Amino acid sequence: MFSEAIPTPCLRGLFCVALLVLPLVSGCRSVPQPRPLSAEDPRPAQLLQQLASASDVLRSFEAYVKLAVDGQSGEQRSKLWMAAERPANLYVEVFGLLRQVMAVLVTDGARYSLQRSDGTPGEAGVVHPALLWETALIPLPPDEAVAVLLGTPHISANARLRNAASTEDEGLVLEVEEPAALGRDHSSYSRLVFDAEGRLRHLQHFGDSPQPDWEVRYADWKPVDGVPFAHSLSIDFAPTETRVRVSYRDVVLNPTFPAEFFAVESSPQVVDRGSAK
Repeated sequence: MFSEAIPTPCLRGLFCVALLVLPLVSGCRSVPQPRPLSAEDPRPAQLLQQLASASDVLRSFEAYVKLAVDGQSGEQRSKLWMAAERPANLYVEVFGLLRQVMAVLVTDGARYSLQRSDGTPGEAGVVHPALLWETALIPLPPDEAVAVLLGTPHISANARLRNAASTEDEGLVLEVEEPAALGRDHSSYSRLVFDAEGRLRHLQHFGDSPQPDWEVRYADWKPVDGVPFAHSLSIDFAPTETRVRVSYRDVVLNPTFPAEFFAVESSPQVVDRGSAK
């Protein structure tokens, strides 16, 4: 055997040398870096316009949703039925272990109502930042949640392209700066990664920290009525060291909801859809 041919002390010495040499070897490997684009390259503007157009085309959706949340308190799982409509309308049914509806959340982005099936008194009020996290394990306010879940994060018309580069796989990385919002003395920016087919794969949102406040990755693209739609995504939320993994099934794009569907004033009935999986 090899171990019998070489004394143990020699083996230890070789192992130590390997530990010293491997970092040097790996350090010499070149890591592909994005290549800056020229200012005349039309692709960044085209992709941003495509994202804006997608926001106009994808106005609403409904789907069954599986959530898996990994955070400081461990792992949590949840199953939902969700309907969303721009800019901030959300209707969420939260299922229990036996697939029964445990709660119904309705919000129009400004106000919300929440009813539970266990006899606990319902509640209603003004939307607060942690509302979706507390009720549906989604760490975003309603307006951002709707845009992110639809796969078309909002980029304002006043946003400025500050950097653009191409990746090794012919995709593009864009950094887009948003003007300072009301009540803030600094601007924010987003880093968007598109693949070679122009699909948004990764978005990072930065505030006043060098680390992203939150980021989302899109995958499992499948056509829905001919429209490419990401059926899985993950959201990383830095302040709470939380990752939320989302997967969809039975997706319907651009359904038309009755006017009263997202009405906060009405009391939503807790109904059992029965087919949650």
